Amino acid sequence: MLEVTDPQVRTVLLHHVSQRSLQVDAAELLRAGLSSAPLKMLRRLSVHELERLACTHAVRISIVLDAQALEGALRKVTLVDEALEVQTYFVRHGASVRLMAALFKMSRNSTHRLRREFGVMHPSGQLALPHPDERSRILRSWRATRDLEPRQRYLRLHQSFSVHPIGALELVIQQAEEWLNR
Repeated sequence: MLEVTDPQVRTVLLHHVSQRSLQVDAAELLRAGLSSAPLKMLRRLSVHELERLACTHAVRISIVLDAQALEGALRKVTLVDEALEVQTYFVRHGASVRLMAALFKMSRNSTHRLRREFGVMHPSGQLALPHPDERSRILRSWRATRDLEPRQRYLRLHQSFSVHPIGALELVIQQAEEWLNR
């Protein structure tokens, strides 16, 4: 349990308890160690009186956190933040609408909206492909990362060949795969 010492937080928590007591049954309050008489008095207090009560540390207020659930939730938040960062990177560095849909399940409109928000100009028509020698290096680099998931493969590829938009790198890969599948 963590002791809550900040008077403002204590005031908010006391108010929350008083309001919550109206929403739960008496059995739940008793399990939490609260009886109805003090809660009735708590509900009658004005904001000013709640603030004064919160400043008296005779009332011990502490919180309990489920550490495992907290860790799991933090991991999820981190993963979402990382995914959004990668998504932003792809939009800013010229990924095609098709690639954004494949890697991030983004619609055409969402991709275009993000491009506008980030001020990314995407040329219409076919992208210029790298020189044939560089295309070979791109393909070697792509093959060297086949154990990674596609987002990471494209990210690493672009980091190695950052002079080209991701859309051009995608085109190199796509053309090579089409040629191999003939």
